[in-house]
Amino acid sequence: MGAVFSIEASRLARNGREWHTLLEFCSIVGALLIDAEAMYDPRLTNDQLLLGMKGTISVMEVATFRERAQAALLQKAQRGALLQRVAIGYVKGAEDRIEKDPDARVRAAIDLIFRKFAELGSARQVYFWLDQQHIPLPTERGPEDAQEIVWQPAR
Repeated sequence: MGAVFSIEASRLARNGREWHTLLEFCSIVGALLIDAEAMYDPRLTNDQLLLGMKGTISVMEVATFRERAQAALLQKAQRGALLQRVAIGYVKGAEDRIEKDPDARVRAAIDLIFRKFAELGSARQVYFWLDQQHIPLPTERGPEDAQEIVWQPAR
């Protein structure tokens, strides 16, 4: 006999398809689902119904949390308070203002990319040109408060 142990069985459900696949698999091999509240046998109709409802509720909770988080990000963006990691070539200045990177080499590399894009008309062509010319591009590594610039081939 096999079993799947969890603190709360319905928390295994991140989306309905995976949850029902787990229930079906457990039913086929005769494995039980055991959590802090009870032991469920997916072969029994009542347990199938209960596990199905618990899984559906869990999926709805995840979707609700995701929707609320997305709405909060949107509200923050609408009032101009959403600050995420800035793109390479820019830095956060005083009072979180976004400014061009003071490093002249970084600014020159970014300017080159935009000039070549205007000339070639395609990001794909710019990539191929950078690769053929073996021009390294800047990228940032490390945590946001201690980032370092690393130069590497275009990817």
